[in-house]
Amino acid sequence: MDHVEAVIQKEMCTVIIAADFMEASLHYQPGKEEGGSSVNVISSSDVQQMLNEVGVEYGIDLHAIEQALLSQDEIVQKVASGKAAVPGKDGSLTFFTDYSAGLMPPKLDWSGMADFREIQVIPEIKEGSLIARKNSPVPGRDGRTVTGRVIAAPLVKEVTVQCGTGVYEKENQIFASFSGRLSVDKRVNKYMLDVSKQFIHRGSVDLSSGNIRFQGDIEVQGNVENAMRVEAAGDISVQGQLSGAVIIAGKSVSVRQNVFSSTISCGKMVESTSTLTNTLSGCLPSIIEFAEKLDRFLAQLKNRGQAIGTHAAAQALMERNFPKLPAAIKQFAYETAQTGQSVKKEWSELANKLYRLFIMKSVTGIQVELLKEAVNQALFLQSFYQAEEDEQELFVSIPYAVNSDIVSNKHIYITGQGIFNSTLKAGGCVEVSGCVKGGSVYADTFIKIKEAGSESGVKTTLSVQETGRIELSKVHPEVTAHFGMKQITFYHTEGPVSLFIGEDGRIKKTGLTLNC
Repeated sequence: MDHVEAVIQKEMCTVIIAADFMEASLHYQPGKEEGGSSVNVISSSDVQQMLNEVGVEYGIDLHAIEQALLSQDEIVQKVASGKAAVPGKDGSLTFFTDYSAGLMPPKLDWSGMADFREIQVIPEIKEGSLIARKNSPVPGRDGRTVTGRVIAAPLVKEVTVQCGTGVYEKENQIFASFSGRLSVDKRVNKYMLDVSKQFIHRGSVDLSSGNIRFQGDIEVQGNVENAMRVEAAGDISVQGQLSGAVIIAGKSVSVRQNVFSSTISCGKMVESTSTLTNTLSGCLPSIIEFAEKLDRFLAQLKNRGQAIGTHAAAQALMERNFPKLPAAIKQFAYETAQTGQSVKKEWSELANKLYRLFIMKSVTGIQVELLKEAVNQALFLQSFYQAEEDEQELFVSIPYAVNSDIVSNKHIYITGQGIFNSTLKAGGCVEVSGCVKGGSVYADTFIKIKEAGSESGVKTTLSVQETGRIELSKVHPEVTAHFGMKQITFYHTEGPVSLFIGEDGRIKKTGLTLNC
């Protein structure tokens, strides 16, 4: 009888598919005979049949299969690979002119001086200038799993451009219709562009000139006197001093000389547009539903041959289905009026349209085309201002202030002698290259002061969030630093010090290296 070697280990082959279906591997174990020889009976065709049975059909590597089957030892070999989707590129704008913030913050040298040459203003663009070119989106490439399922590439988005005052579009290019300053508001791939004249007031703002309000940037070449107001949707620059004045800027504020008993607010546009966006979002669904139902209602009446005006149809629809909408429109119009010049004109234009449509109730009937126009404008504003905002380094820059209130959406820079008995509040940082005596200073993230308090012990309060930091070159008694609900008070002169919350949740005080 012939001698037959016994098989002591069976040949095994298993297909393993990754959880994301982007790879398939072969777990192969050759058979072993009693004498130690390998048993390789499974063929490449067998493996392909196994792959087919478990649904693997894409990206199969025949060479990898053959290499695995030649192995003398147990092996896990990748034998199929999927293809990942390749993202495309959203539409964009290529700019041919600088559109950075108009005013740039001064550089403090901590000797109490500032180089005002560093407060730059973007140059004026000329009439007919090419501002930007629209770039079409580039579609991505779909991918595929090893099982053949298509992985769709992410959808690409067109760039959206709202051409405002002084801007027009022609053949996917954006031009300036007159000379002025370019203002760009950007949210993801949505843009609002305006060109506005800078308002230059060549003297002081007083009773003879009246208050100044402007939908752009304002430069005052003199002082702003007692009880006078200057309001702008853009930057405000004052070459003189403020005395009992009110300055409200949609963007940044720079005052060259001193500030006495005045109020300054910068970054008002951010706060105002946030409020208006929330109010609009509350009533916009009802406005859209009203427009759609009115359109259907009028079409039905026309088909039935019934003669009824749009005014009567709109009035009936309003009373029956939207009794609260007029009050919501009134509230939106009121809040828009309260913002003054601190928001873009598109908001007041929308408020006026909605007021005419829903409140004035013209006997000639509601203007359907105007309603559609208002809905489209409202949808754009809501979409634009709900998108993530590009960071803007807005700021207030002044050399000296007494008995004043200063609020900034971002930063405050005191470039000269300092502040006395004043209140400062910043959504970013506060830096004072002089002293802070009396009053209070609040910043979300960081406070840096050359000298806090006075030798006579005037009460001075400094506050940041718990995650914030305070740096003081010199600090006197009766200065209290707050970190959220925690606080520390100084009882003798010391410094330089750095204050922050440590890992144990307590206020830490360390030395500070000065770079003066």
